[in-house]
Amino acid sequence: WLLAGSALQALIALAQVVLQHAVGLGFVGEVPLSQQLPGVSVIYAAGVRWLRPYGLAQHPNILGGCLAVAFLLALATVSTSQVRWRWAWYAGLTLTAAGLAVTFSRATWIGVAVGALLIGGQALRVQPPALRRRFMRRVILPLLGIGLVFAVLAWPILASRLGLTHTGAEARSIDERGATIAIAWRHLTTAPWPGIGLAQFTRLTLAGNQDLLGAYAPQPVHFVPLLALVELGPLGGLLWVWLMLAPLLAWARRVPRPAALLGPTAALLAQIAERLNPPLA
Repeated sequence: WLLAGSALQALIALAQVVLQHAVGLGFVGEVPLSQQLPGVSVIYAAGVRWLRPYGLAQHPNILGGCLAVAFLLALATVSTSQVRWRWAWYAGLTLTAAGLAVTFSRATWIGVAVGALLIGGQALRVQPPALRRRFMRRVILPLLGIGLVFAVLAWPILASRLGLTHTGAEARSIDERGATIAIAWRHLTTAPWPGIGLAQFTRLTLAGNQDLLGAYAPQPVHFVPLLALVELGPLGGLLWVWLMLAPLLAWARRVPRPAALLGPTAALLAQIAERLNPPLA
């Protein structure tokens, strides 16, 4: 059901990319979208504003994070078990991968790559040769083919998003994140104990930090461990880090490793990798 939901979200996202505006699903939570609407997330490429899809989420990065979890859980399932209706699983994986691609969420891409490497390495290590070949032929090669086709078709947008071409919007995005990181360090060094309070970073960004914020809009710092340290204080921040890392440590120490935990472990690893990329969006 999770994969079916992610495939539906991906279909909505693909429709938003094709139309470059909302598809009329406001009654189920779709936000107003248009490539010319101020404040929406866009990419500048070849002098054109390209709308990043939101699906039914509040931001393309949130959509990408949700799709990443569903994709990795489903990928682990088809690689370690004999599922029924395998063609439906492959279709769902393909749609979810396409949705992940068009979000243009760079940190999500990194997280998915890390999680997929864990799943692929584990599957190829424990499966018999026949299942390895089938996994390569039916899952890995098609997904790599989708990635190649996407890179060719969307190269101007992809090049802009990866910083290979200079665009003011991408430079502004990175500078904006640098400003919030500087503000977070100021909070952490001036008032480390007991923290500024849960969900208070955006509100307190405006208080005494205009020299660093400049013309940028106040928002949470895009480096989650630092955000946890600032809002929760050192003890709360370290507890957050421990809660994120403890399942990975338990997985690494446990032999044999249960196949049912491969997907959740890969998804958690992907989320950690996403949150350790402060300049990316």
